Amino acid sequence: MYNNKDRSIELKADMERTRQLAESGDIEAQNKIGNAYYEGSYSFREYSRDGKRSVVCSRRVTQNIEEGIKWLRTAADKGHVGAQCKLGFIYLDGKSVTINGEEAMKWFMLAVERGSSSAARGIGQMYLHGNGVRKDAGEAIRWFKIALEVGDKRAALEVSQMYLHGNGVPNNIEESTRWYKLAAEKGEDDYIAWQYALWYLSERSLDTDETIKWYKVAFESGNKNAACDIAEMYYHSDMNCDEAIKWYKIAFEMGSNSAAGGIAKIYFEGVGVPKNGDEAAKWYKIAAEDGDNEAAEILGRMYEKGEDVPKNIDEAIKWYKLAVDRSRCGKALLRLRGSGSSAGKI
Repeated sequence: MYNNKDRSIELKADMERTRQLAESGDIEAQNKIGNAYYEGSYSFREYSRDGKRSVVCSRRVTQNIEEGIKWLRTAADKGHVGAQCKLGFIYLDGKSVTINGEEAMKWFMLAVERGSSSAARGIGQMYLHGNGVRKDAGEAIRWFKIALEVGDKRAALEVSQMYLHGNGVPNNIEESTRWYKLAAEKGEDDYIAWQYALWYLSERSLDTDETIKWYKVAFESGNKNAACDIAEMYYHSDMNCDEAIKWYKIAFEMGSNSAAGGIAKIYFEGVGVPKNGDEAAKWYKIAAEDGDNEAAEILGRMYEKGEDVPKNIDEAIKWYKLAVDRSRCGKALLRLRGSGSSAGKI
């Protein structure tokens, strides 16, 4: 992955190139820069440390709602279906502008005419909640089905939630499950598969194999965060530490901030694998240097007490100070202020 400095430089350069293309009339660039300003988030492709995997990552940029809508309207007026659909959701949600059902329907219908499945889902949401139109569960489901038929798998989630909560239809857990699974099986979608895995965690009595299956589908579909979820399932539910370490390392290669700490914990606790202080310290150091304050505090304690590593008070102070300087970590602060025995030297 890029380091933080290189990532920032690359992001700024890529966003500036996109803005220049937008100003020159490029409709795709107008849509992309509009989304970036509106969401306060800019997407570009990042590669793993070994260069074998890549994911589209989002990074925070200065949000400018007015500028974002301006560029989205420019693209939408030229017929960009994504921008039309986005404007529909903006006026439907009312998070940054006044809710305007008429304006939402206008943009959704233009997008539907160009084949947008997401816009059909948006119209379904309008009928489901009665935003700008009469509330009508039957009409909502009709539009959700249209959306699903032309590729919007998230529309099935909407129907699933309606049956789960009895929203305009009879409460029916079996029908809810059927629609949820339909969404997951309809095709590769990292969000759907990830949500379905969470469904099994919360609703299906912790079906470990099924949960891991859908986390893997999510990962293979581009959800890099699912790698850590898979590792944690293997570690906490299946006690398969070799698989857990394997998936934590995959997550680490994809830039996960928590994966190194997960690997360190397995070696430190020695449950399911031989206890290995050197490996634990190695991975805790990686995690601490990447911003994990708990890892820094644990390293301080390991070196202070000689726990699985040679006792080294100077090294303990170094890691305690890092934890305290970054976040005033309570445990580390107590060790630094400690009195008696080895702590009194700190």
